[in-house]
Amino acid sequence: VAQHTVALALSVLENLPYYDNYVKSGAYASQPRFAHFKPWYELEGKTWGIAGMGNIGRRVAKAAEALGCKVIFFATSGHSDCRDYERVDWDTLLAQSDILSLHCPLSDRTFHLMNADAFSKMKKSAVLINVARGAGTDVFEKEPILADNPLATLKETGKLQLTPHMAWASIEARERCVEETCKNIAAFISGEGRNLVV
Repeated sequence: VAQHTVALALSVLENLPYYDNYVKSGAYASQPRFAHFKPWYELEGKTWGIAGMGNIGRRVAKAAEALGCKVIFFATSGHSDCRDYERVDWDTLLAQSDILSLHCPLSDRTFHLMNADAFSKMKKSAVLINVARGAGTDVFEKEPILADNPLATLKETGKLQLTPHMAWASIEARERCVEETCKNIAAFISGEGRNLVV
């Protein structure tokens, strides 16, 4: 999920779907210039805000920092033991973030966290990455996405990218899920406690 978060951010900031389509459509070959570009942006020097600094949020923070971003975060649970990055309130996160990624579980505190009021407090140029619960977005309030979902009608991929709840599903992640399930079953059969949620 952390990797997909960074992939979505880079894809949106660099407008990659547009460029891929431009070359494959034949438009690049049919024009005389050696290059063609629309505005795109570097991550270096940007502020990456994270809502939810759990395991995934921390991995995203490390990646963002490695790419030259200043990282700030909001603890959606109301508490956090993270001391590696600056903790801010919700309004500050919205106002300062150039990239805002959501990594928070669905709860009463996070339900409709992003609403008209939240969007109005963000920079007009900000990129929202939603890999939490329901822009690049990987999750939706109803899944699969409903045919009449207004997000599905937006065709300008430079402004919005949608993926079908697949950020969790790398080959390696699915292999780990199967391996862990097998180990849990074996532990249960042998009477061992393993991965117990209390």
